[in-house]
Amino acid sequence: MRFVLPVLAALAVTSSASAAPVADLVDALDIPPEAVVSATPGGLSEQSRVLGQLGPVSAHQGDMVLLTTGYAGQVQSGEDHDLQTSGYDPTEPSSPVHDQALLELTLTVPEGMHSLTFDWFFLSREYPYYVGSDYNDRFTVVQDGAAFDGNIVFDDAGSVVDVNNALFTVADALSLDGTGFWRSSDVSPSGFDGGGTGWVTTQSPVVPGDSACWVITSSR
Repeated sequence: MRFVLPVLAALAVTSSASAAPVADLVDALDIPPEAVVSATPGGLSEQSRVLGQLGPVSAHQGDMVLLTTGYAGQVQSGEDHDLQTSGYDPTEPSSPVHDQALLELTLTVPEGMHSLTFDWFFLSREYPYYVGSDYNDRFTVVQDGAAFDGNIVFDDAGSVVDVNNALFTVADALSLDGTGFWRSSDVSPSGFDGGGTGWVTTQSPVVPGDSACWVITSSR
């Protein structure tokens, strides 16, 4: 079972025609249908989309799921948009967040399966200008199961995935131009805005037969 998930932030306006049905999101994540107990999206329906490529960023196989803190249909325009919605940080329930996109999956772990593996690519327009500030786009995947309970995406130091994360190393036009996460000096106070982690593979332990939950969120 392999999830392929790019998670993006601060996007642009589009219509509801770009919204992805939750069944399409689950299918794009390559999850066996018989393993799915429930799949519940959060935020606005227009904050998710299934696609095969975003500029130079391509799915490793088949399609990938795009979750955004804005509208998904015009992500490549580079225009920021405030949805004026709220949520909470799953790693810090007392901390409010903004424009949260969420997908909650409850799965029955197949027999003989002892780990879940997924690929993700986090992009933000807050890099590098807001490094060290309180304005941090954030990506979390919180697992609740018999084998592990807590956030499962982090760097080698255990830091949550935001613009201060050690994995945040992709910050060049060749890698980002065409994604909507590269803005030149004429529109950016820092000379450029935009960066990402590159593709990262996460593997987490599971117990065969367990009914476990994963909450995937992007917020700002």
